[in-house]
Amino acid sequence: MVKEYSDSGAIAADMESSALFAFGLQKKINIASVSVLSDEIHKDEGDGPKGLSDKEVWFNLVLPAFRMIFDILPEVFSESD
Repeated sequence: MVKEYSDSGAIAADMESSALFAFGLQKKINIASVSVLSDEIHKDEGDGPKGLSDKEVWFNLVLPAFRMIFDILPEVFSESD
C-alpha cells in the first residue's frame, strides 16, 4: 500500500489531521492542519536515519515557516463576507 501511494505522488501519511477535519465537518467550523514531514518511510530495515534532526533546518527553515503560517491563519479564517 505504501509503494502504491508513494508511486502515485503521496509524500505524507497523517492520521491525526483526519480527526481534526472530521471534527470540523461535524461542527461546521474551519480547520487547518500544518505538517512537518520529519520521518521518512524506508522500504528496507536499516535504510538509514529517520527523522529531521538538523538544527540548521529547524531554525532557518521550519520555525520561520511556522511563524509565517501562524501570522496568516487569522486572516484566512476571518469572516470577511
